[in-house]
Amino acid sequence: MELPSGWKGVTSSDNSWVARFDGDEPIYFKLFFRRSLFEGIKSILHGSRAKRFVRESNRLLSMGFSAPENLIWDKGLWVCITGNSWVLTKELPGKGVFDYWCGIIASRPPEVRKGFLKILAAEIGRLHNSGIVHGDLRLNNILVAGTLEGDWQFSFIDNERNIAHGGRIGWRDRCRNLVQMNMAEDPAIGNRYRRMFFVEYCRATGLNETECKRLFKDVVRWTLRRKIKRRKR
Repeated sequence: MELPSGWKGVTSSDNSWVARFDGDEPIYFKLFFRRSLFEGIKSILHGSRAKRFVRESNRLLSMGFSAPENLIWDKGLWVCITGNSWVLTKELPGKGVFDYWCGIIASRPPEVRKGFLKILAAEIGRLHNSGIVHGDLRLNNILVAGTLEGDWQFSFIDNERNIAHGGRIGWRDRCRNLVQMNMAEDPAIGNRYRRMFFVEYCRATGLNETECKRLFKDVVRWTLRRKIKRRKR
């Protein structure tokens, strides 16, 4: 865990350790810790967390989405024993959607806010219409780059738990991703904007009025349940 010259630590989840090299072409090193005693066995059956990260990122890239470009990753046999693995990726331009919204978009005129949410919803809808369910679709796992002229581009990170379906994704998977996004709490993200995003998402995914109402109720109910469960911990 000692950092060589030019590297600095980056905040990450408890299940990983991340460092960034700040050069002409910045790169990230991400070490995946095993999440359970069965991680080694899971690595044999499904590949290590690093391998899954690379596989799912490459899948997104091949489908026209923006995702990390991987340089090299851990392929050693010791992964199956320890359950730990690592990957080196090129830096993606952009800022997490949560931080970008709260720090920049929320204070802009209504047409800018609406335009941003419309493009974001369309990209999430395109992801789901392509049969991809993101493993952890928190707002800061979506990076945004561009200007306030409406040329925003979104990238998906932390893709190791993504699931690719052959066709239309299941109802529960759709709800799960929307709940992960809806868990974000900040005064700058009010109910008005959440509803605005939701309407645009339904339009982008082709859901009819009945399906949209049902989805809205399920996402709200599931979000409240998760927040109550989180407070009890």
